[in-house]
Amino acid sequence: NVQPNLIITMPQTIKDRSPQKLTTMQPIQRSQQLHPTPPNTPQQKAFAYAPKPFALLSFLSALLVIHYLFLRHPQKLKRMYHRIILSTFFCLLFESLALFWGTWAVPVGTPHVIGAFGNDATCATEGFLLTSFGWAESLYYASLSIYTLMAVKHNFREEKYQWIEKWIHGISIGVPLIFSIVGVAGHFFRAGLAYCHLTFMRTCDPSVNGDLQECRGGRY
Repeated sequence: NVQPNLIITMPQTIKDRSPQKLTTMQPIQRSQQLHPTPPNTPQQKAFAYAPKPFALLSFLSALLVIHYLFLRHPQKLKRMYHRIILSTFFCLLFESLALFWGTWAVPVGTPHVIGAFGNDATCATEGFLLTSFGWAESLYYASLSIYTLMAVKHNFREEKYQWIEKWIHGISIGVPLIFSIVGVAGHFFRAGLAYCHLTFMRTCDPSVNGDLQECRGGRY
C-alpha cells in the first residue's frame, strides 16, 4: 500500500520543481520588481508634504547651532570637535532646504507625484544639493566616531591627532562632490516620489516606452 502512494506523489513533486516552471516565473517576478504598484493619492500626498515640517525643524536647528558656534562663541572653534560639528550642521542647513523643496523641484508632468512644479534644471539642482550636502553630513557624523577613538587613545591631547582633521574634511566634502558632479554631467539625477535623487540605474527607456513624461520619474 505504501509503494503505490510513493509512485503517485513523486512525479508531482518533480513537476513542481521542474526548471521549466521556475524559468517561467522569473520574468514575472522581475517585472514586478521593476514596475511596482504606483502609490495612491493619500500616499502621494504623504510623500509630498510629510517631509516638509521635519525639514523646516532641521533647518532651524542648523541655524541655531551655526549662530551659537560661529557668532556667539567663536572661541569654541579652536577645538577640532566644534569645527566638525559646525561643518556637519552647515551641510544639514542645505540638505534640509533641499528636502523642504521636495516635489516642487520635480519636473512638471512626472507621474504619481503631487506638487511637481519644476523642470529638469530644478531636479538636477535638488539632487546635487541632497547628494553633496546630505552625503557629507552623514560622513561627518561617521567621522565623530573616528575623532572619539583618536581622542581617547591620545588622552584628548589634540596635537597628537590633529592630522586627521584634513582627512575628515577632505573625504566628507570631496567624495559627495565628485558623485554630484558626475550626476550633473551624466544626467543621473531623476525624480522620485518625494524628491530628485542620484541613480545610476535606468529603469525606463524613452525610445522603448515612447513617452518621455512616463520616463521622468525613473521608477515606473
